[in-house]
Amino acid sequence: MTRDVGVAVCCVLVAVLASAGVVCGACPGDGPEVVLDCFSRAYSQQEVVLLEQVLAADYIWIAVAPPQVDVFRREDSVASSVAMFGNPQIDSVALEFQDGYEVVAGDEPGTWRIENLLATLTVEPAAADGPSEATLCATLYVRQVEGSSPGYEVYREVFFEGDGCVGK
Repeated sequence: MTRDVGVAVCCVLVAVLASAGVVCGACPGDGPEVVLDCFSRAYSQQEVVLLEQVLAADYIWIAVAPPQVDVFRREDSVASSVAMFGNPQIDSVALEFQDGYEVVAGDEPGTWRIENLLATLTVEPAAADGPSEATLCATLYVRQVEGSSPGYEVYREVFFEGDGCVGK
C-alpha cells in the first residue's frame, strides 16, 4: 500500500470512528505536554498518521510575523507536512522543543496553553553540505480528549517571529 493510500484509508477510518463516538486521534499520555513528544516523533519518523492524531479536527495554525498574520486550516498544515515528508530531496526532518516552556490552564475545563515554547525545525537536504534550521517561538493550545483511548490534541498552534515569546 502506498503512503497516500494509507493516509486516505486512515483518514476515512478516523472519520468513521469519530462519527461513532470512538476517540482514536489523540496523543496518549499523562499531561498536555505529551503532545510535544508526538509532534517530535511525527516529524523525525515522517509519520503523517501520527501527525494527524495529534491535530484536532478543528485545528488551525496561525503564523505571526508582524505586521502580517497568516491563518492556515488543518488540511493546509497537514498537506504542507506531507509534501515535506514525501520530498525525495529531503533526507531527514526533526522538530525539537526546548525546556523552559510553561503549561498554563486554559479558559475552558480540560484545556491548556503551552507557552514560551521554542521549537527548532531541522531539515537535512539530500544534496547539501549541512542542515537548515529554523527556530520559532510557539504557543500550543491543547485539550484533553476523553474516550476509550484518552489523550491530548492540539487545536491551535501559534508561531511568532520576532522578539521573544508571547503568552496567550
